[in-house]
Amino acid sequence: MENLPPAIHGATLGTAIAVVFVAAAIHGALGYGFGLIAAPVLVMLDPALVPVPLLGISIPLMAVTGWRDRAALERCEIFYALAGRMPGTALGVGAVPVASQATLAVAFALAVLAGVGLSLSHVWLRPTARGLAAAGLVSGLMGTVTSVGTPPLALVYQHRSTTDVRAALSTLTAIGAAISLAALAAAGHASRADAILVALLCPAVVAGYSAAGLLRRMVDGREPQPALLVFATLSALSILANQIW
Repeated sequence: MENLPPAIHGATLGTAIAVVFVAAAIHGALGYGFGLIAAPVLVMLDPALVPVPLLGISIPLMAVTGWRDRAALERCEIFYALAGRMPGTALGVGAVPVASQATLAVAFALAVLAGVGLSLSHVWLRPTARGLAAAGLVSGLMGTVTSVGTPPLALVYQHRSTTDVRAALSTLTAIGAAISLAALAAAGHASRADAILVALLCPAVVAGYSAAGLLRRMVDGREPQPALLVFATLSALSILANQIW
């Protein structure tokens, strides 16, 4: 397709579709993992796949997941986190035009490693108004620049119930991604090629989420988090290695 970036040819696009399908299926089954799985691979395939296209395809997936568990939402907590997200998004939009692709790739890899570290950490913050606003601010910055904005929020919510975590993170990611996407578009950082990529990748999100029921039965009673974290770590380290060498 002539409107796509030159590097995104048939094989690259096909691989991206497969990666998005797998990531959406795992997210649909577990309630988390989409960004940690999809983003490192997509940025290695072609940096043009993040942040705008990945933000665009994550919105419907996160929205559906959040809606499914909406009964567990604490709306005041969502408000405080989004209040912090707005200035964080503004900072992210300001960083995008002044940072090189290499800088963004490194920032992205570090964001993924931060997510892994927080998942393994025993450090946690209580979901107070200040804690949520601070997490929202950092999430807005990271999410806008790298498309991975959940680690700070995960730190706040990691000791809540699985349903609470799934509902809060999915809802905040859906709304936050929409805010970041709108801000990037308003600042002129979204293109026709990005819109085409979103349209091409969205069916893989739908198909992956639809397949989540089967995967949920396969992983029921097991702990898949270690494998996901190892995968995300290796992907992030590969990105850093590519930038160094």
